[in-house]
Amino acid sequence: MSSRFTRCGFEENTASNGGQGGDLFLRGEAAVDSCTFAVSLEDDEVGVAIWGDAARLWIRDSKFESTSTGIYPCIESYGRDVTIERNRFIDHRGSMATGVYLGGAFVTPVEQEFVVANNLFFRADTTASPDDFGLWIHGPLVAARVTGNTFARIDFQCETNGAPTEIHHNIFYRGPVRTLIDAPSEAFCNCVSDSAFWQPHPQGQITWRDMVFADPQFCAVDSGNVTISTSSPCASEHSPGECGTIGLMETGCDLTPTVETSWGAIKARF
Repeated sequence: MSSRFTRCGFEENTASNGGQGGDLFLRGEAAVDSCTFAVSLEDDEVGVAIWGDAARLWIRDSKFESTSTGIYPCIESYGRDVTIERNRFIDHRGSMATGVYLGGAFVTPVEQEFVVANNLFFRADTTASPDDFGLWIHGPLVAARVTGNTFARIDFQCETNGAPTEIHHNIFYRGPVRTLIDAPSEAFCNCVSDSAFWQPHPQGQITWRDMVFADPQFCAVDSGNVTISTSSPCASEHSPGECGTIGLMETGCDLTPTVETSWGAIKARF
């Protein structure tokens, strides 16, 4: 069985089936491409956008947006292979749209692959409780790759036990980053803002290199603009080693501070 949803929109849908799968319940091979999901105010249960155990799931170029105060994930998948790329997950309140749970298979553990690449996870409300999990990858035989994403004000958790994980070229801004990875894995070329914290589990097996612990200098993060400035430590000309650009967006502004000058100093120049 296979299904494909292209250029579609979902609005004001309430969760059903015990709160699992308010919009789409997916099995077999499934693809969601260039769709929009508006999470309703009353939707506060699990899986309000996509839920299922598809053998292969692609979610691409779509937008998930919520004004709900809920804290449950909008995507919950126990499928074998999942690719989530080039999507926008935006929460104006709470943490429903930015909640993604990718878990191990329901039955006998099988080899799985999770790819999360070039997405934006953004929570606008700075006063909301940071108990969301922007991304939680878990499973006994999961090979995961998290690359080129920007996580802004997101509680990022990554837990795997049995397969290697790569976390590279991501920006983590003003949110905790927690990992428990029990397989030889790498984290490199990530930018972690000085207001977040990087917390690899002491029993984990992840090593890291070429990390940046500094403000990424977004152009206008409060309005959702997460392009980085030309002076950003995540920009290709400033990032360490051969990292190149870190995060989702290329440079898009110049945040070089201006210097206040007195009228007398200006006249002295002429």
